[in-house]
Amino acid sequence: QIGLARLPTRTRTRTRTRTRTRSAPPHTMASSEKLELRRADLDADEERSRKRQKRLLQNRQSAALSRSRKKEFVNNLEKQVQELSSNYHQAEQKIQKLTTECWERKLQIEQLEARISMLVKENEMLGGSSHLTLKSQEQNDATAGGDSNQDSNVVNESSTGV
Repeated sequence: QIGLARLPTRTRTRTRTRTRTRSAPPHTMASSEKLELRRADLDADEERSRKRQKRLLQNRQSAALSRSRKKEFVNNLEKQVQELSSNYHQAEQKIQKLTTECWERKLQIEQLEARISMLVKENEMLGGSSHLTLKSQEQNDATAGGDSNQDSNVVNESSTGV
């Protein structure tokens, strides 16, 4: 018995039973006593019925309140979904716009670099001595990532010039 665990015992719930205090069995009672017992039984039944009706009414009211709170909660969630959905679509539109602008700027940079390269070549053909030179490719690669003013980084004056 030393190693055995004690199992919890099951508790029983008692059901309420109607108890009557009678002085004698019903077949030996007088009719007035029987009538009085019936009235007492009816009063007890009415009391139980009244309590049951009260409990049912309270349950209905509680359920109605719970349903209204749940409906309000769901409505608030739906409102949040609409707001977040709207914010999401606005953000998507802004991202699309900025992506388009970025590609346009890159295209403009390429066009300007090509034009500068062409002007430098023309200058070399016309003048022979160049005051304008292109930066080396390494410098362009280093500055292309962080500087948005590419025009000033691409062309600079040589040290022999004006």
